Amino acid sequence: PTAGLPPGCPAATHWLALLMHCWAQQVRLRVPDAACRTYVDDLTAWRESGDPLEATQPVLDMIAVCTDLAREAKLVLNSVKSRSFSTNADTRTALANQATLPCTPSFTDLGVDQATGARPGTGKRVKRTEELATRCARIQLIPAPLHRRDMVTHMSATTTGCYAAEVNPIPRTQLHLMRQDVYRAAWKNTFRCAKELVFATFLHWRTDPLAVAVVDPLGYLQGAVRRGFHTEQEIQWIWEHTQETLAGPIAAAEQSFQLADLSGTLSECSSPTGKVLNLLTAPLHAVRQFALEAFHSTQFKALAARRTPFEAITRRIDRWASTQLLRGKHWGERRKATLRTVMAGGAVPQAVAAKWSEHGATCPFCMQAIE
Repeated sequence: PTAGLPPGCPAATHWLALLMHCWAQQVRLRVPDAACRTYVDDLTAWRESGDPLEATQPVLDMIAVCTDLAREAKLVLNSVKSRSFSTNADTRTALANQATLPCTPSFTDLGVDQATGARPGTGKRVKRTEELATRCARIQLIPAPLHRRDMVTHMSATTTGCYAAEVNPIPRTQLHLMRQDVYRAAWKNTFRCAKELVFATFLHWRTDPLAVAVVDPLGYLQGAVRRGFHTEQEIQWIWEHTQETLAGPIAAAEQSFQLADLSGTLSECSSPTGKVLNLLTAPLHAVRQFALEAFHSTQFKALAARRTPFEAITRRIDRWASTQLLRGKHWGERRKATLRTVMAGGAVPQAVAAKWSEHGATCPFCMQAIE
């Protein structure tokens, strides 16, 4: 209001964008080979250099542009988020002695941890896992049918916990913790039900954090080729020369291969079912179907080893045929829930079933004995 803009003015973001454009122009004037990215008031500028000592001065110049803009436009730099960064230890040491901002080996850009070589140590991933658990606890209390809980879970909880799964691999321990929370929130009945069957048959694949960690990294690399950012040969070269990394899209794709038991390369990928697909040139829906089929096949093998009655399920399940009866309107939600539980290998305890019957625990036929 003191700057002439009334609260809630729809043009406020446009005025701010114009101001940030001035920042980007000044960065390019002082450091011609720098790249800039502006998103409202979230600013990032960077450059590449082969000389650790030569890289210091351009970073100091970019910091000076930020401080000048803050002073002249009466803005305040965020002391928590604002920082300089470098992947070189010598450059970080020099910047730590000269720069007015702290220098770190990684940083957060639009909520995504950016780092090379090792997983970023920002702690944001743990916070996202905790936020997913909080949302799942609330969803579990919603008195709604399965399809509504499923929709809320994958749109609210899983998308929060698995944010940017294609950029950095999510630690396995956190993936399994999130999967357990999601399973309880969407399915509710956890009595002996097989999670593998529940996720593969009754829930949207985006509800499952493990499935998201398999599909999204592969779709991300396919999208990079489809949009022309990189060629198939370039990504394949990176894949061959950066094996066993801990951060970045290639590391996330390597985790996809491990979770779905895929083998080969991105250009010639083989699934446990014997299929072969070029993940970089195939359509996105084909990549998704290929990855999910491989992932579920791996899950079914683990289920068969744990519960032998499910040995017949080896590759995939016909979701449409399996859930056709459940989509009808002549059955109530209690009957559907009972059938879903039995199909998933679970059981409905008598104490629970008695609550659903109008006769309670009494036999509905003789009306005398306890059923």
